[in-house]
Amino acid sequence: LVDLAISVNESSDGASSKTYTLIRNLDFNDDSSYKNPTSTTYGDINRDGKIDDIKTELTSSKGFPMIGINGTLKNENDEDYTVETSFQGVFDGKGYSISNLYIDSPSLTCNGLFSNISDGAEIKNIKLLDSKVNGGIEKFGSLVGCAKAKEKQVTLDNITVTATVNGPSANAGGLIGYSEGTEANKVIVNNITANTNVSVGSAYAGGLIGTSNNTEINNIEITSNVSQAGGIVGQAINTNVDGGNVNTTIIGKSGNGGTGGILGSSQTPASIKNLNIKYDITSYNIIGGVLGNSSGYATIDNINVLTGSTIKSSSDSVGGLVGSGGANISNSEVNADISVGYSSGGILGYGGGTISDSTFNGNITSNSTYEIRYVGGIAGSFSGKIENVKSNGKLKFDCSALNVGGIVGDNTNGSSSSLNNVNSTMNLNMKYGSNVGGIVGSTNGDIENATANLDITFTDNSSSNSHIGGIAGFTGSSIVNNATYIGTISSGTTFNVAGL
Repeated sequence: LVDLAISVNESSDGASSKTYTLIRNLDFNDDSSYKNPTSTTYGDINRDGKIDDIKTELTSSKGFPMIGINGTLKNENDEDYTVETSFQGVFDGKGYSISNLYIDSPSLTCNGLFSNISDGAEIKNIKLLDSKVNGGIEKFGSLVGCAKAKEKQVTLDNITVTATVNGPSANAGGLIGYSEGTEANKVIVNNITANTNVSVGSAYAGGLIGTSNNTEINNIEITSNVSQAGGIVGQAINTNVDGGNVNTTIIGKSGNGGTGGILGSSQTPASIKNLNIKYDITSYNIIGGVLGNSSGYATIDNINVLTGSTIKSSSDSVGGLVGSGGANISNSEVNADISVGYSSGGILGYGGGTISDSTFNGNITSNSTYEIRYVGGIAGSFSGKIENVKSNGKLKFDCSALNVGGIVGDNTNGSSSSLNNVNSTMNLNMKYGSNVGGIVGSTNGDIENATANLDITFTDNSSSNSHIGGIAGFTGSSIVNNATYIGTISSGTTFNVAGL
């Protein structure tokens, strides 16, 4: 590996068209992985200003020198010079492992076993175990710091990684720090098994990739613990995820675009399909169990959020799948308990699009002492069509509430908003409220084929409630057809109460 790093770092072609294969397991901490662990032949290979034996050079101070390099180094006269080299060949691990990689290069960008890989590079069939990557200016990953596909596709396939990545600034990923392709030549990430712990000083940490652009991610098995942003990707641009199982714990920070179990934020319409996910997310940011903040209309299809998933937040725009933005959501089920602020829902918090053939099972709660607004079993504040959905569980607030519904809190934005074939068994419980309905709190859209089998309870009998309905709290120009309410509305002083 050291010889490969030297060869690539001193070459101009990046090992293009060359194939390298691993012929046995390697462990940086094991003497048997070295020809001679006490040799000083390679000199100051880690560039820390002193010469130690090769094993010490690679396992302490700045650690492994990386394959491909990006940043400022010093020559033999202690003069700064800038270097950027990139691996463009094929590295085939043949199923063997590399263990206990250690890198800590604070003056360089793109830190990883492979610092830079680019046009035509392929890394496959490798296990990278118990690696630790620290430091750097930005863009940190255990296997790859930066992957860039401009003239040719870049591929990572059949890789297992267990890693801890700590980035002091931006773009840290358990596998790749930063990936960027083009519409014609993408970065392809396939068949990854990962267990990662990722933290970042400023923005965009992901269990797999810090920031991705024109990247395809397929068939992922990952357990991630992330300081903020995304269980798979922190910030996504033109990125799609298809297939896999995700178990993620995220402790997010405010700002930085959003926090999501799959993607923290997406600056372009993302596609996320065919995933099972269990999440435990704590954040004061925009939060989505799958996608935190969506620009454009994301496609979310066939997502199963597993029982035991939780979101703990008092922020606005919280959703079991999408926190904020546009989305077309279908064929999905969310089993989760969610604590919320304004504009929050079991599937989508704040936004528009379509939600169809989907179910929420769980509890949506708030411990706020202030008024909660725009909360629903499926969506909080939503503009668009909702059809063939069910919500089960309870909505419970220790405060007053405005625009709360078993399916959607507020559905008044947009003339095309509608609810069709919707069913809720979510009991609604709050101190007192206005515009509260078993199906929708407030709407201008039509309601057709709706059933609410639930109780609506107000716990403060000394306060007034207004616009309370078994189906809808407040309707503008809506047409309601074939709607059924079964349950009890219990309150103190109440104005404008109706069975529907």
